Amino acid sequence: MLNIRKMTATFGRLEDRTLELQKGLNVISGANESGKSTWTEFILAMFYGIDTRARAHGNQLPVKTQYLPWNGKPMSGRMELEADGKTLILERSSGSAPLSELKVTDSAGTEIAGYHAVRFGDHLLGAEADVYRRSGCLRQQRAAVSADPLLERRLSSLVTTGSEEYAFAEIDGKLKRLQNAVQYNQSGELPRVRSARETAEESLRKTEALREQQIRLNAQISEKTTEEARLNDISRGLLRLEQRAQQDAVLESRAALQQAEEDLQGWEEVCAQLPPQEVLQGLRQAMNEFSSNTHTAFLENGLNQPEMPKAPSDPAFFQLNVHQAREKAEADASFVEEHLHEKKQGFIPLFLLMLAGIAALACGILFLVLNGSEMRQTSPWLIGFGGALAVLAFFLIRQKQNASRLSKQEAHKLLVWYEAASAEEILEKASDYAEAWALYETQQEQIGRIIEARKAQAEELNEQKDALLARFRPYLPECETISDAEMWLQEAGFATASLEQARRSSVSRQAALDRLEKQVRDIPNDEENLSRYEQYDPALIRQELDRCRESLSSLRSEADRISGALEQMGDPLVLHAEIEALEARERKLQDRYEAILLARKALSDADSSLRSRFSPLLCKRTGEIFGLLTEGKYDRISLDRDFSIRIHPVGSTLDRPLAYFSGGTVDQLYLALRLAICDLLLPGKPIILDDALVYFDDNRAAVALKVLKELGKTRQILLFTCQSREKRILDSLNQ
Repeated sequence: MLNIRKMTATFGRLEDRTLELQKGLNVISGANESGKSTWTEFILAMFYGIDTRARAHGNQLPVKTQYLPWNGKPMSGRMELEADGKTLILERSSGSAPLSELKVTDSAGTEIAGYHAVRFGDHLLGAEADVYRRSGCLRQQRAAVSADPLLERRLSSLVTTGSEEYAFAEIDGKLKRLQNAVQYNQSGELPRVRSARETAEESLRKTEALREQQIRLNAQISEKTTEEARLNDISRGLLRLEQRAQQDAVLESRAALQQAEEDLQGWEEVCAQLPPQEVLQGLRQAMNEFSSNTHTAFLENGLNQPEMPKAPSDPAFFQLNVHQAREKAEADASFVEEHLHEKKQGFIPLFLLMLAGIAALACGILFLVLNGSEMRQTSPWLIGFGGALAVLAFFLIRQKQNASRLSKQEAHKLLVWYEAASAEEILEKASDYAEAWALYETQQEQIGRIIEARKAQAEELNEQKDALLARFRPYLPECETISDAEMWLQEAGFATASLEQARRSSVSRQAALDRLEKQVRDIPNDEENLSRYEQYDPALIRQELDRCRESLSSLRSEADRISGALEQMGDPLVLHAEIEALEARERKLQDRYEAILLARKALSDADSSLRSRFSPLLCKRTGEIFGLLTEGKYDRISLDRDFSIRIHPVGSTLDRPLAYFSGGTVDQLYLALRLAICDLLLPGKPIILDDALVYFDDNRAAVALKVLKELGKTRQILLFTCQSREKRILDSLNQ
């Protein structure tokens, strides 16, 4: 029996932390992130070390990285153990790798040799690291037991002869690897040998084809070599013809140089009569300035040609000045204002007079009707007076009406004449007429100033022209106009440019002559007859020679490639021998492949008979523990070879898969299976339960702790939990 008494760790968040344990069931509670899982990983690291080859997978860091001490110190740990009544002190420290150095001593401090740092757990716990992790270390429940070759081999030993060397999957895997090594689809030794034989046969066929091709290429190379020699002879003859042409070109170049020197001398004589260049440059600059000024003046006068304004005219004020027009408009406006809207107040007295006459006439007629003597005498007089008065009044009214109508007609005629609608508009037209005359007079003044300015500008340009012509007359006495000066400047410029061109031509022709003489310096003056080469076109001969050389180079390259390929392929006799050896090797591998297939079939048949005896012992022990955890609700389980589980409820005739049961029942079953595996594989060895009961309700947790306490009589159990519930339940069980 193995018990852990005390642990001290510098590991992850554990900074020189110590944990003391007792035999049997130990409940270690603590909040999340308090180091429970770290203690679990520390125990595994103390037993088996740390795999330094592990790498990160997704967000999961390897132990060597995840549990680096937070205080920056190297990983280290100490564990005091009791094994079969003896005390062992296990110490690990970090050397070339984390926790890679192991030291084991007894209670007296004497070092015990012979322990391997990596396989120490195998010796002490009797199980490899993967087996212990999968069986003796249960984390967060709900992690189903998975098949593993090492775990399968250990379980097989419990149901067969007891030997731990047998595992069907492992042996079958080795045979399958041997089979795959011989042949797996198109890979393996047999396809490789077959491919090598086919390659050798193909090489032999290619060798024979290449030898035939090599013979044809050699014949073509010989033919092209003869053609190249003929074209080289023609090319040499054409080169001699070109060299003779170069010799003739030297004579022509000498004559051209002599002519260029004569032209240079002539232009030097002409330019000697011209003033110095700085004088010519000054004259050109002055001419350019005068031309620019003249051109600017021309553009300004042409673009800004003043337009003589027209005198304002208005038919209403024809041949009237501003003062006369204003007086006439005021008189006409007053007449229109007076007669256009004349009121009828002047007619009232006349109407009253006419009414009085009518009244007198009526009274006379009335008196005449009454037959009174006095009235009869008075009535004629009244009738005559009243009639005369009424007629006179009517006549005066008609006369006044005619006069008023004529005045209104005259007022309307005036409005039509002025094209106005009222007297005010007549006055406005007079005002507009006055403003137009004022604008006309202002424009006349401006045009007068422009004309004066242009006269002054013309006089200034004439003065500049006279001064410019005066500068030309010392060199051109007959210069009278700007055109004469410009013509002389052009001739001087042409002579200067011609002189410079003659100098460049002389230098260029001298350089060309030197170059030609250098080219013909080494050409022999032989008398060889080259007339037979004149029929050939040099460009065509060069093209044919290039094509011939290119073809010959390609043929030789192909011949070299074929020679190299033949050297690589080797002697045909060697290839024949290699093919025979590969055929023998192929037959041997085919026999081996068939033998492996036969062996795997025999092993599979043997495994089928063994499978029926594979799990009874494990199922029996798991069923016993499961029955305790469920208080007799289920009495047995069955476990397939792939570790899929079925449960038998008490009183039922059928076993049911896990999918039929609640999560709590599944948690209990996995715990029972883990504990059964530990009983069978790790008798008397410590087991670690990290939050194994976190999903159990209070009743199930109480039953599980009762079972764990009972199992703790034969082994040490470490139960890490983030709750205080387990400790309270355990305290109540101890009372």
